Amino acid sequence: GTSEQPSVILQSDQEDALEALKANVMKSVKGATSREAPLDSHGSQGGVERFIQAVQGMARTWKSQAEELHGIHITADHKLAAWMVRHASFCHDRLLEHRATGRTSYERRTGRKYCAKMIPFSEPVWFKRPGDLRTKSQPMCSAGIWLGRRDESDEHLIGTRFGIISARSVRRMSKEFQEEKKGYLLEEMIGPPWDPQGAR
Repeated sequence: GTSEQPSVILQSDQEDALEALKANVMKSVKGATSREAPLDSHGSQGGVERFIQAVQGMARTWKSQAEELHGIHITADHKLAAWMVRHASFCHDRLLEHRATGRTSYERRTGRKYCAKMIPFSEPVWFKRPGDLRTKSQPMCSAGIWLGRRDESDEHLIGTRFGIISARSVRRMSKEFQEEKKGYLLEEMIGPPWDPQGAR
């Protein structure tokens, strides 16, 4: 393309609720332009709608798994709900292969497959806090709820009563420890994705 073409095009449905969001993005992203999809035109939004459907499917899988693990019912305002959707989007980017190319979005972007270790969503884990100087032979004494991985550094995201902590090293618990700790760890956990320290 030419230098006159915008680097970012925002396409959305014709909904009033999106106007303020689009306006803010347009101000923040240099060269961004906006266009609206025709009314009732699912074809023009095909890629977006397929993405939403795939993420929703993954989120339902994590929801079912978390409900079974913790013996709870997860509603839209539950503390795990937003993390569940975030983790589904993360997995979609790194693990779901596109039919046209046989590669994931992550692989197309970086040139390599994503091979990092994953833990079942919301499972209690042992983790080493940042700056912890204990050696590998010494036990990891901190416990929390595994919520996924960071986009930027790929560190593990651990839910705790102090907020969300990034950890380089985690270890799964035995079933006995999971049963002992999962209830209070989830109950005490604070911090949604947009406020990881639970300050607001």
